[in-house]
Amino acid sequence: MTRSGQRAHSDRCRPVIVDWHNREIGTGRLLQGYILSCSATSNANDVRIDEMKAEHAEYGRTDIDTHDHVKIASSQGCIGSISGYRHRMSYTLPDLSYDPAQLEPHLSARIVELHHGKHHAAYVAGANTALEQLAQARQTNNFANIVGLEKSLAFNLGGHVLHSMYWTNLSPNGGGEPDGSLAEGITESFGSFAAFKAQFTQATTTVNGSGWGLLTFEPLGRQLIVEQLEVHHESTVLGGIPVLAIDAWEHAYYLQYENRRADYVGAIWNIIDWSDVSKRYESAISRG
Repeated sequence: MTRSGQRAHSDRCRPVIVDWHNREIGTGRLLQGYILSCSATSNANDVRIDEMKAEHAEYGRTDIDTHDHVKIASSQGCIGSISGYRHRMSYTLPDLSYDPAQLEPHLSARIVELHHGKHHAAYVAGANTALEQLAQARQTNNFANIVGLEKSLAFNLGGHVLHSMYWTNLSPNGGGEPDGSLAEGITESFGSFAAFKAQFTQATTTVNGSGWGLLTFEPLGRQLIVEQLEVHHESTVLGGIPVLAIDAWEHAYYLQYENRRADYVGAIWNIIDWSDVSKRYESAISRG
């Protein structure tokens, strides 16, 4: 809304950014970790927008579309629309929830530091660059490079999404076997945990070149499947919801295991966080 519009309609709302203590910190931008408020020009405390978070916050997505994701709640009847307000921000590299050294001896601290701080960060930067270039293409109506830009987005954003899952799938307190509904789902889909582990291990170890091993909930058949993903986005089952992702790119293990990918995959079972995988599975079956 323009300033003139605000003056003409003092009871209309304007988007502002507030911190958790309701202190206004700026307008026109949305920052991850903050809530969006809509304040009347007369009294900023009269109008609030329900607390919310951006979808895909796990992956560091910090853009929020107010039209889609927030609603106005007013104690004084201010119902001004802010549905047109939108600011796109970039993807960000998520922090690790553990110290890199805590995954030793199964993954060395140096590997985790490089993998997270260099390789994952590069995919984040690549995804942001692709989005910026696509926005520029739309603004100029010049789509001469659309094929390459779409491939770049799929590659880099796929890498960002998978790595974000990979880090939370691992834990210093991981290992063992799952229980509860995840254990039941694995048994129903593969016959036993041992059979699943054998298939997943082979699929991840034998990826052709660079790729991933995925445990995925397939909603059409409502079953778990193992995927052997190439690169970050090829040979995937459309519509599937990954719940476990193990990186089989050389940068995930080579400094420690050299060319012994099988040893790396064998070691990774000791740090899989089945509680995280279970939460993802529960979410997937409720959505599917």
